[in-house]
Amino acid sequence: MKKALLTFALIFMCFVMFAQTVYQIQYSTDAVGKYPSAYNGQVVSTNGTVVAIYTTTAGVRSGFYIQGGKGAWNGIYVYAGTTGAGASLTCIVGDSVSLTGTVSEYNGLTEITTITACSVIASGKSYFINNVTTNDANTEPWEGCLISVKSANCVALPSAGTFTVNDGSGDFAIYKQLYQALALTTGVKYDITGVTTWYNGGSIYELYPRNAADVSVSVTAGFSTPKSDILSVSLAGKTLSVNNAANGSTIEIYSALGSKVQSAQLSNGAIQLNNLSRGLYIVRVGKLSSKIML
Repeated sequence: MKKALLTFALIFMCFVMFAQTVYQIQYSTDAVGKYPSAYNGQVVSTNGTVVAIYTTTAGVRSGFYIQGGKGAWNGIYVYAGTTGAGASLTCIVGDSVSLTGTVSEYNGLTEITTITACSVIASGKSYFINNVTTNDANTEPWEGCLISVKSANCVALPSAGTFTVNDGSGDFAIYKQLYQALALTTGVKYDITGVTTWYNGGSIYELYPRNAADVSVSVTAGFSTPKSDILSVSLAGKTLSVNNAANGSTIEIYSALGSKVQSAQLSNGAIQLNNLSRGLYIVRVGKLSSKIML
């Protein structure tokens, strides 16, 4: 038993001694090549706390984001793949993970791929959310990091699922990749948390909110949200009343992860909820939305 513990301790010490931090892997001053990692193409070992799970629009898990600490250059995307150590790892937000893989520049995004070893070493870990201006968020140092922009006015809806916000410092794109029910209204200010990524197709940085809890209307001095921009709802048992939508409107219910769980037509100002599990849900009518807790 002592021999086994000693062997484990030696392996752990070797990992710590020769591992690279997320900051070391991400940090770059080479603006010419879209800030490629100095470790591009090399096998690295690192560790960090899972701050977001990446899912495709079809709901398929394909990777996760880890953060090595607070501040810029401290977040990175891990592409788990469909086979191997990364794909077989079951991790959730708040898990501390150690992993070995190859650093890659995929369409300008620094990521760790071809995972050969990956394990959860602790769970329930706290993690840091960086408060950043919309202008600063639109830069390379925050790629892969969990950030929050405050009092950001929604100024445009350039395409389906994409929203442009600006806190007065510069435009920044918000996209629904991880939260399919995301709906912002132009002229309303929001506090939005999410992971930042590079979208090569649009040559822009984007913020991916993770769920409904990551998006809220800002409460700032001198600003009030017009009542017409808020979906007024009330709940009594399984009866959900919607007070400012017309009868016949389509009421959509989404889980906190962004999956649609129910759709119904409003009749006499209300709908009957299905047998939904306890938790947070989003009620949506057109571009208006509200949160309910069952």
